[in-house]
Amino acid sequence: MGEEQDDTSDDLRQALELGRRVDRYLALVAAEDPRATGLWPELSEALRNLQHVPALRAHDGNPWRWPELRALAERRALAQRLLSAYQKNGELAPALAERPKIQPKFRAQPGDVLAQAEHLHRSRRHLTIAELEAFHRAQGGLLDRTDMLAPAARRRVEPRRRRLGRAGPLARLPRRHAVAEV
Repeated sequence: MGEEQDDTSDDLRQALELGRRVDRYLALVAAEDPRATGLWPELSEALRNLQHVPALRAHDGNPWRWPELRALAERRALAQRLLSAYQKNGELAPALAERPKIQPKFRAQPGDVLAQAEHLHRSRRHLTIAELEAFHRAQGGLLDRTDMLAPAARRRVEPRRRRLGRAGPLARLPRRHAVAEV
């Protein structure tokens, strides 16, 4: 997208950069990439702030009424992309007015409770046992709550040597040098 910017004002350059961000964001939304949810708050705020720049204030904050931007949109894709972020009445387009509803994809075995817990915590920033249990069942998991939590309880009382298994560095030590059980 090597579009020239030599004949544009500062306000139009700002608009073109915003058009580039809209383009990137909409591509992420189309790909159902969870990064789009992180970009949305700042982008939607920037689009609303654009409506208050001096060049747009003269046109009631409606980019569709800004003649320089409309003329630029005939030559440059980024200006077209920016205009597509707004409805003809100047309001944000629905695709940009609301936070995207993208669910991060989960890729693990149905019985991998630890991976399920990590996925839920990373995507929601919190985790309850009830949510984990429901998610486990939705993924095809067959464990009940007791079985899901039992491995964690066993790991707390197992000796360190056993937890590391044969591959761990301490497993190669003779028993008399092994780390004391935890």
